[in-house]
Amino acid sequence: MLRGRNYVPPPRLGQLVGAYLSKQSCPGYIVAEFVTTAGEKRCIVEVGEDYPDYEGLLRVTTSSNLVLFGPQTVELQPVIFGHYNVGKQVQRKAGSYNFVGVVVCAFMSLKGKLKYVVEATGEGFKGRLHIFTPNELEEHGHAET
Repeated sequence: MLRGRNYVPPPRLGQLVGAYLSKQSCPGYIVAEFVTTAGEKRCIVEVGEDYPDYEGLLRVTTSSNLVLFGPQTVELQPVIFGHYNVGKQVQRKAGSYNFVGVVVCAFMSLKGKLKYVVEATGEGFKGRLHIFTPNELEEHGHAET
């Protein structure tokens, strides 16, 4: 494939990128990449400790919305799978709204915490992406007593 002189490769896992947060660009690291049920590529950016006001903040975005900030990278921890593999139907355990969907990504945060990206399948939320911890989810149709 021919590439022009100004070709910039797309950001990769672990790279420091600029992500748009609260009307300003804030550096963060790409901690996961996945594909939605509609076939759209997405990535998750987590703000590191360099920005304490936003540290740990996670954003789902497309790689085309990111800007490389520099050569810095982080070593990502391997995913330790819990109860929910990609494709598993899950629901939010409790809260002010019902959220039913399918797991589209499992990843480890920069602090080593397991997280899941769930794509909503229920009416009113269909297609929305939400990040949950394992404790916030249960199998769809399995309510704890």
